[in-house]
Amino acid sequence: MTEHLSNNNAQGGRFPTTHWSVVYSARDGVEEDAAHNALAELCRIYWAPIYTYIRRTGCPPEDAQDRTQSFFLHILSKSTFDTANPDKGRLRSFLLGALKHHLASEFRRENAEKRGGQITTISVDMREGEEWLTRESDRELSPDKQYDRTWALTALDKVMNRMEADYAARQKDKLFTGIKGHLLWNSDATPIIEIAKELSMTEGSIRVAIHHMRKRYRKTLQREILETVATPEDAEIEIQHLRDILSGN
Repeated sequence: MTEHLSNNNAQGGRFPTTHWSVVYSARDGVEEDAAHNALAELCRIYWAPIYTYIRRTGCPPEDAQDRTQSFFLHILSKSTFDTANPDKGRLRSFLLGALKHHLASEFRRENAEKRGGQITTISVDMREGEEWLTRESDRELSPDKQYDRTWALTALDKVMNRMEADYAARQKDKLFTGIKGHLLWNSDATPIIEIAKELSMTEGSIRVAIHHMRKRYRKTLQREILETVATPEDAEIEIQHLRDILSGN
Protein backbone atom coordinates (compact mmCIF):
# COMPACT_ATOMS: atom_id res chain seq x y z
CA MET A 1 0.00 0.00 0.00
CA THR A 2 1.28 3.46 -0.86
CA GLU A 3 0.70 6.82 0.67
CA HIS A 4 1.89 8.76 -2.40
CA LEU A 5 -1.02 10.65 -3.92
CA SER A 6 -1.65 12.51 -7.12
CA ASN A 7 -2.21 16.26 -7.23
CA ASN A 8 -3.33 16.17 -10.87
CA ASN A 9 -6.83 17.24 -11.89
CA ALA A 10 -9.43 14.48 -12.31
CA GLN A 11 -10.75 14.19 -15.82
CA GLY A 12 -14.30 13.68 -17.03
CA GLY A 13 -17.62 13.65 -15.21
CA ARG A 14 -19.14 11.40 -12.62
CA PHE A 15 -18.94 7.66 -13.09
CA PRO A 16 -22.27 5.90 -13.60
CA THR A 17 -21.98 3.67 -10.53
CA THR A 18 -20.87 5.58 -7.44
CA HIS A 19 -21.08 5.34 -3.68
CA TRP A 20 -23.75 8.05 -3.89
CA SER A 21 -25.81 5.87 -6.21
CA VAL A 22 -25.63 3.18 -3.52
CA VAL A 23 -27.02 5.76 -1.09
CA TYR A 24 -29.95 6.40 -3.40
CA SER A 25 -30.56 2.67 -3.73
CA ALA A 26 -30.59 2.34 0.05
CA ARG A 27 -32.90 5.34 0.37
CA ASP A 28 -35.31 4.58 -2.47
CA GLY A 29 -35.22 0.78 -2.60
CA VAL A 30 -38.83 -0.40 -2.63
CA GLU A 31 -38.04 -4.07 -2.21
CA GLU A 32 -36.61 -5.04 1.14
CA ASP A 33 -33.94 -7.27 -0.41
CA ALA A 34 -32.72 -4.51 -2.74
CA ALA A 35 -32.53 -2.02 0.11
CA HIS A 36 -30.68 -4.50 2.30
CA ASN A 37 -28.19 -5.26 -0.47
CA ALA A 38 -27.52 -1.55 -0.92
CA LEU A 39 -26.96 -1.17 2.81
CA ALA A 40 -24.61 -4.16 2.85
CA GLU A 41 -22.59 -2.54 0.06
CA LEU A 42 -22.24 0.69 2.05
CA CYS A 43 -21.18 -1.33 5.06
CA ARG A 44 -18.53 -3.13 3.03
CA ILE A 45 -17.09 0.18 1.86
CA TYR A 46 -17.27 2.22 5.05
CA TRP A 47 -17.45 -0.11 8.02
CA ALA A 48 -13.73 0.12 8.92
CA PRO A 49 -13.61 3.94 9.30
CA ILE A 50 -16.83 3.84 11.32
CA TYR A 51 -15.69 0.95 13.52
CA THR A 52 -12.34 2.57 14.28
CA TYR A 53 -14.05 5.90 15.04
CA ILE A 54 -16.28 4.20 17.60
CA ARG A 55 -13.32 2.37 19.13
CA ARG A 56 -11.41 5.66 19.50
CA THR A 57 -14.29 7.01 21.59
CA GLY A 58 -13.36 4.37 24.19
CA CYS A 59 -15.90 1.74 23.21
CA PRO A 60 -14.79 -1.91 23.74
CA PRO A 61 -14.45 -4.11 20.61
CA GLU A 62 -17.68 -6.09 20.92
CA ASP A 63 -19.73 -2.99 21.71
CA ALA A 64 -18.07 -1.17 18.80
CA GLN A 65 -19.05 -4.07 16.55
CA ASP A 66 -22.65 -3.85 17.76
CA ARG A 67 -22.81 -0.09 17.29
CA THR A 68 -21.31 -0.29 13.83
CA GLN A 69 -23.99 -2.78 12.83
CA SER A 70 -26.65 -0.70 14.56
CA PHE A 71 -25.55 2.42 12.70
CA PHE A 72 -25.85 0.86 9.27
CA LEU A 73 -29.26 -0.51 10.13
CA HIS A 74 -30.26 2.90 11.48
CA ILE A 75 -29.30 4.87 8.38
CA LEU A 76 -31.64 2.72 6.31
CA SER A 77 -34.56 2.21 8.65
CA LYS A 78 -34.63 5.81 9.94
CA SER A 79 -34.58 7.41 6.47
CA THR A 80 -31.34 9.19 7.27
CA PHE A 81 -30.63 9.48 3.55
CA ASP A 82 -33.74 11.56 2.85
CA THR A 83 -31.61 14.71 3.09
CA ALA A 84 -28.46 13.23 1.52
CA ASN A 85 -27.32 15.22 -1.49
CA PRO A 86 -23.95 14.82 -3.23
CA ASP A 87 -24.11 18.48 -4.30
CA LYS A 88 -24.10 19.60 -0.65
CA GLY A 89 -21.11 17.70 0.66
CA ARG A 90 -18.97 14.61 0.64
CA LEU A 91 -20.31 11.19 1.51
CA ARG A 92 -17.44 10.71 3.98
CA SER A 93 -18.52 13.81 5.92
CA PHE A 94 -22.23 13.02 5.66
CA LEU A 95 -21.75 9.57 7.15
CA LEU A 96 -19.59 10.87 10.00
CA GLY A 97 -22.22 13.45 10.93
CA ALA A 98 -24.94 10.80 10.82
CA LEU A 99 -22.80 8.49 12.96
CA LYS A 100 -22.26 11.13 15.67
CA HIS A 101 -25.97 11.85 15.80
CA HIS A 102 -26.77 8.15 16.03
CA LEU A 103 -24.25 7.50 18.81
CA ALA A 104 -25.56 10.45 20.81
CA SER A 105 -29.08 9.03 20.52
CA GLU A 106 -27.87 5.59 21.60
CA PHE A 107 -26.18 6.95 24.70
CA ARG A 108 -29.43 8.67 25.69
CA ARG A 109 -31.49 5.55 25.13
CA GLU A 110 -32.09 3.72 28.40
CA ASN A 111 -32.97 0.40 26.85
CA ALA A 112 -30.32 -0.09 24.19
CA GLU A 113 -30.82 -2.96 21.74
CA LYS A 114 -28.79 -6.01 22.68
CA ARG A 115 -26.60 -8.06 20.36
CA GLY A 116 -28.55 -10.99 18.84
CA GLY A 117 -31.93 -9.20 18.83
CA GLN A 118 -34.60 -9.24 16.17
CA ILE A 119 -32.69 -7.16 13.60
CA THR A 120 -30.74 -8.84 10.85
CA THR A 121 -27.11 -7.87 11.36
CA ILE A 122 -24.56 -6.68 8.82
CA SER A 123 -21.22 -8.47 8.81
CA VAL A 124 -18.48 -6.54 10.62
CA ASP A 125 -15.09 -8.22 10.98
CA MET A 126 -14.06 -7.17 14.47
CA ARG A 127 -10.61 -8.76 14.15
CA GLU A 128 -9.89 -6.86 10.97
CA GLY A 129 -11.10 -3.67 12.62
CA GLU A 130 -8.70 -4.23 15.49
CA GLU A 131 -5.90 -4.73 12.98
CA TRP A 132 -6.65 -1.27 11.58
CA LEU A 133 -6.26 0.16 15.07
CA THR A 134 -3.04 -1.78 15.62
CA ARG A 135 -1.58 -0.08 12.55
CA GLU A 136 -2.19 3.24 14.29
CA SER A 137 -1.11 2.14 17.78
CA ASP A 138 1.70 4.68 17.88
CA ARG A 139 -0.59 7.57 16.95
CA GLU A 140 -2.66 9.55 19.41
CA LEU A 141 -5.60 10.25 17.13
CA SER A 142 -8.95 11.77 17.97
CA PRO A 143 -11.98 9.76 16.85
CA ASP A 144 -12.52 12.19 13.96
CA LYS A 145 -8.91 11.91 12.77
CA GLN A 146 -9.03 8.12 13.16
CA TYR A 147 -12.16 8.03 10.98
CA ASP A 148 -10.51 10.12 8.27
CA ARG A 149 -7.24 8.20 8.39
CA THR A 150 -8.94 4.80 8.19
CA TRP A 151 -11.07 6.10 5.32
CA ALA A 152 -7.90 7.24 3.52
CA LEU A 153 -6.08 3.96 4.04
CA THR A 154 -9.04 1.83 3.00
CA ALA A 155 -9.40 3.95 -0.14
CA LEU A 156 -5.74 3.32 -1.00
CA ASP A 157 -6.13 -0.39 -0.29
CA LYS A 158 -9.03 -0.50 -2.75
CA VAL A 159 -6.96 1.33 -5.37
CA MET A 160 -4.08 -1.12 -5.00
CA ASN A 161 -6.43 -4.11 -5.10
CA ARG A 162 -8.02 -2.82 -8.29
CA MET A 163 -4.63 -2.29 -9.88
CA GLU A 164 -3.42 -5.72 -8.83
CA ALA A 165 -6.52 -7.32 -10.35
CA ASP A 166 -6.04 -5.32 -13.54
CA TYR A 167 -2.41 -6.39 -13.93
CA ALA A 168 -3.35 -10.01 -13.18
CA ALA A 169 -6.10 -9.91 -15.82
CA ARG A 170 -3.46 -8.85 -18.35
CA GLN A 171 -1.14 -11.63 -17.09
CA LYS A 172 1.27 -9.07 -15.69
CA ASP A 173 0.92 -9.99 -12.04
CA LYS A 174 4.65 -10.73 -11.66
CA LEU A 175 5.48 -7.32 -13.11
CA PHE A 176 3.09 -5.64 -10.69
CA THR A 177 4.58 -7.50 -7.72
CA GLY A 178 8.07 -6.52 -8.79
CA ILE A 179 7.51 -2.81 -9.33
CA LYS A 180 4.66 -1.84 -6.94
CA GLY A 181 7.16 -0.78 -4.28
CA HIS A 182 8.20 2.07 -6.56
CA LEU A 183 4.86 3.77 -5.98
CA LEU A 184 6.36 4.76 -2.64
CA TRP A 185 9.18 6.70 -4.25
CA ASN A 186 11.52 5.60 -1.48
CA SER A 187 14.85 3.85 -1.07
CA ASP A 188 13.26 0.67 0.29
CA ALA A 189 11.92 -0.36 -3.11
CA THR A 190 13.73 -3.20 -4.88
CA PRO A 191 16.44 -1.71 -7.14
CA ILE A 192 15.41 -1.55 -10.78
CA ILE A 193 18.45 -3.55 -11.86
CA GLU A 194 17.36 -6.45 -9.63
CA ILE A 195 13.77 -6.33 -10.89
CA ALA A 196 15.05 -6.38 -14.47
CA LYS A 197 17.17 -9.46 -13.81
CA GLU A 198 14.34 -11.23 -12.01
CA LEU A 199 11.86 -10.59 -14.83
CA SER A 200 14.36 -10.94 -17.69
CA MET A 201 13.66 -7.40 -18.85
CA THR A 202 15.85 -4.39 -19.58
CA GLU A 203 16.20 -1.64 -17.00
CA GLY A 204 14.70 0.77 -19.52
CA SER A 205 11.60 -1.40 -19.86
CA ILE A 206 11.21 -1.53 -16.09
CA ARG A 207 11.44 2.27 -15.85
CA VAL A 208 8.76 2.62 -18.51
CA ALA A 209 6.56 0.10 -16.67
CA ILE A 210 6.96 2.07 -13.43
CA HIS A 211 6.01 5.29 -15.20
CA HIS A 212 2.86 3.67 -16.62
CA MET A 213 2.01 2.15 -13.23
CA ARG A 214 2.20 5.56 -11.55
CA LYS A 215 -0.08 7.09 -14.19
CA ARG A 216 -2.54 4.21 -13.78
CA TYR A 217 -2.39 4.63 -10.01
CA ARG A 218 -3.25 8.32 -10.23
CA LYS A 219 -6.16 7.62 -12.58
CA THR A 220 -7.49 4.79 -10.41
CA LEU A 221 -7.27 6.94 -7.28
CA GLN A 222 -9.12 9.78 -8.97
CA ARG A 223 -11.84 7.38 -10.07
CA GLU A 224 -12.16 5.98 -6.55
CA ILE A 225 -12.56 9.44 -5.02
CA LEU A 226 -14.99 10.55 -7.74
CA GLU A 227 -17.34 7.85 -6.49
CA THR A 228 -17.79 9.75 -3.21
CA VAL A 229 -18.20 13.36 -4.41
CA ALA A 230 -20.25 15.31 -6.95
CA THR A 231 -17.66 16.82 -9.31
CA PRO A 232 -14.05 16.41 -10.47
CA GLU A 233 -13.27 19.65 -8.64
CA ASP A 234 -14.57 18.17 -5.39
CA ALA A 235 -12.51 15.05 -6.08
CA GLU A 236 -9.34 17.13 -6.31
CA ILE A 237 -10.10 18.78 -2.97
CA GLU A 238 -10.80 15.37 -1.44
CA ILE A 239 -7.55 13.94 -2.80
CA GLN A 240 -5.65 16.84 -1.25
CA HIS A 241 -7.45 16.18 2.03
CA LEU A 242 -6.41 12.54 1.76
CA ARG A 243 -2.80 13.60 1.24
CA ASP A 244 -2.99 15.87 4.28
CA ILE A 245 -4.42 13.08 6.42
CA LEU A 246 -1.62 10.68 5.57
CA SER A 247 1.10 13.30 5.98
CA GLY A 248 -0.16 14.10 9.47
CA ASN A 249 -1.50 17.58 8.70
